[in-house]
Amino acid sequence: MSADPVPPPRSHRSALQVRRQARLRRRRRRLGWTAAAVGLLLVIGWVFYLSPFLTVSRVNVEGAPRGHR
Repeated sequence: MSADPVPPPRSHRSALQVRRQARLRRRRRRLGWTAAAVGLLLVIGWVFYLSPFLTVSRVNVEGAPRGHR
């Protein structure tokens, strides 16, 4: 059984490549959070406006009847 070869050190990458990859990771993370926020807003909107979860089927008012004046 042989050991896995050790990957070469990352010193061969230029500072520009490192910055580009970091910027790409930030963009992807920001895009992920934005997509999650939009998805959450869509779900909340669906619950409040389109789902039968918050519908009112009947209103019952109790109390003394009002006389006509």
